[in-house]
Amino acid sequence: MRSTNRNTATRLLFATVVGATVMGAGIAGNIVGDYVVRAPRIGHIIAFLPSKDSQPASGARLMVHRRDRSDCVLNLDVLRRSGGSLVVESQVPGAGYSAHWAGARTSDDARDCGTDADLVIRPQYLDVLDTFADGPGGSPAASVHGLGGLR
Repeated sequence: MRSTNRNTATRLLFATVVGATVMGAGIAGNIVGDYVVRAPRIGHIIAFLPSKDSQPASGARLMVHRRDRSDCVLNLDVLRRSGGSLVVESQVPGAGYSAHWAGARTSDDARDCGTDADLVIRPQYLDVLDTFADGPGGSPAASVHGLGGLR
């Protein structure tokens, strides 16, 4: 009888390890899948709704390039205050993404990108912009949304 109990315990341990491994792989797959779906892609909009609310100042300033290679600044506090949007248009090999800015202004100083600009933005900057943006209904969690069901 002892060998039967030992065999049962071994099989139960094996089944538990296999089950835990499958669950862990499923959870990891969901995490990666959520990131891939949320990551900005061509055709996505990152929207900043104009707001007078006294949000905590981040002080974050992102240096981006215009298509003519001149630099300008995306000041996250100014973007949230004045509003506007970035449309991710294409991928630029080795440089990031091409995006079109339209809005009141991007900075309070001479490095303002203007009200209408074609920009080249690093992928990690798009993630930062996404974090600080407003989505439909002002929900930061839904800030990057697809056009025409591209999501």
